[in-house]
Amino acid sequence: MEKKRYGFENEARRTILAPERELQSLPGYKVRARKFTIAAQDELSAAQERKRLALPATLRAFAIEAEARGKRFEEALSELTPEKAAELLAEIPSEASSSSELMRLSILYGLGEHNLDDGSTMSSDVALELVEKIMEFPALAEEIHAFIREWNAPLPKATPVK
Repeated sequence: MEKKRYGFENEARRTILAPERELQSLPGYKVRARKFTIAAQDELSAAQERKRLALPATLRAFAIEAEARGKRFEEALSELTPEKAAELLAEIPSEASSSSELMRLSILYGLGEHNLDDGSTMSSDVALELVEKIMEFPALAEEIHAFIREWNAPLPKATPVK
């Protein structure tokens, strides 16, 4: 039985897909990022929370304080002395420092279209098998992940006019 298609889907899809981008790490191949669905955002948030909970209490407090100041963990860490930064980083267990789960989920839910199958035909089929294959090539995975993060980044807040 064929899945029912609603009239608004084609137009709405245009609003969530990024323009095509040729991959620098793989010339001739193109991808289109897509906005995360609400369910995908929830799953990514849960993965981030699992990663955060794997951190020791001192690092969690540091990360929360950095977020409160509007900074990413890495930015706040770069403001510390090298000795203090090394001390904090030494406490990170390996499961908390791994970004592969977040990258994998981001690519799975954020890759809208690609021509990675045959190099010419754009496809919206993004199976876990394809994502696992992409993850085997770090430069490719990082480039696609960066594009997806860029497309899904929140819009900057407007500054009030004085």
